[in-house]
Amino acid sequence: KVFQSSYLDKVGFGVGYTKEQSQKSVDFKIIIPLNITGKNEKKIASLMSLRDAAIRKEQILQERLKLNAKAASEKIRKIQDLILSSQQSELQYKSLYEMTKKGFDGGALSLFEFLASKNRYFEALSKTISYKKEYVLEIARLEESVARIIR
Repeated sequence: KVFQSSYLDKVGFGVGYTKEQSQKSVDFKIIIPLNITGKNEKKIASLMSLRDAAIRKEQILQERLKLNAKAASEKIRKIQDLILSSQQSELQYKSLYEMTKKGFDGGALSLFEFLASKNRYFEALSKTISYKKEYVLEIARLEESVARIIR
């Protein structure tokens, strides 16, 4: 009994009686599998371990994807907010530039004041363009990282 439970999967015994016209016999059958080393159990344990590791790896990957997606979403949202505020300041500098242009054309303002307002307007334009460029680059990085993960 101890030998059977520790090394063998199952042991089978059978007794039968054959009755035919040409033959009458009692048959005995014993089934003893020769799995003394326990290889199958070790293989099954190894495969189960690999399966559990694959499941855990998938769970970790899903958590990492969620965190990365959340961080990327927040970063993109911040860049969008920067673009909106930059566009608002751009509109303000544009209106100020147009007023100083009229003042300069009318002779009420000096060339220095006119050029200073013009420079501030172009700096605001440049800042808006750089934020838009940063937004496009961030979207491209995000698409590339998602494509690498999906492959």
